[in-house]
Amino acid sequence: AGLRIKEIENLKLDNIKENDILIESYESHPVRNVPLNNSAKNALQKYLNDQIKNIIGRNLEYAYYDVTNYHFEIDYNDEDYYELLKENLSILIIGKDPYNDRDFLIVFNLMLLGVTAIVVFSISGTSINKRQRFNEQILFALTIITLIIDLIAVSAIIYRLGEYGFTPNRTVVLGSNLLIFGNLLLIMVDLYKVNFKNKEINKVELTIAKYLPVYALWTIFVVFILPWIFGLK
Repeated sequence: AGLRIKEIENLKLDNIKENDILIESYESHPVRNVPLNNSAKNALQKYLNDQIKNIIGRNLEYAYYDVTNYHFEIDYNDEDYYELLKENLSILIIGKDPYNDRDFLIVFNLMLLGVTAIVVFSISGTSINKRQRFNEQILFALTIITLIIDLIAVSAIIYRLGEYGFTPNRTVVLGSNLLIFGNLLLIMVDLYKVNFKNKEINKVELTIAKYLPVYALWTIFVVFILPWIFGLK
């Protein structure tokens, strides 16, 4: 390769290029570039390997390749991970997929209305004179569960709005679910005060009664204003 042993010993990695080697000045020899052909590359590689073998005792009879940086591909994009997690979570909780099953989403919303009605009428039927701690705790837990179910329903409706756009039916269902969520949230706060702050249960009944005009306004909007917005006759 035209290199002196001492020059090879003083080599730096930065001096080794693809097609030549920069030899720094040594004793009376000036700086120069030595071109590398295949024979020179092989000779240099053999010399370096022999030196490493002598220094650290490396056995070169077996070669191992590091493939720890290998990239394994998945069959969905990273940005789709949230959607996948969301759908699987809903299936885990309720056993169905309301995001892609329209018929089940309808049944799901009907069940939600039924459970909400049970909560409201159970609170209305709770005795004021005699505290029923167990019933109040059950109603508090049921309200929390219904809120979680309502969140799944709202997210499924928003997902379908993003996929298929707005329609009168989807708008009505989304608005109704948001109203129910707000009502249940207020009920849950009051039930928390009943169970842990020793407030009276009639406070929850007052909250339910005050929320009824909101449902009335939404009904008026759906019957008289929404058809005009969507151009329905």
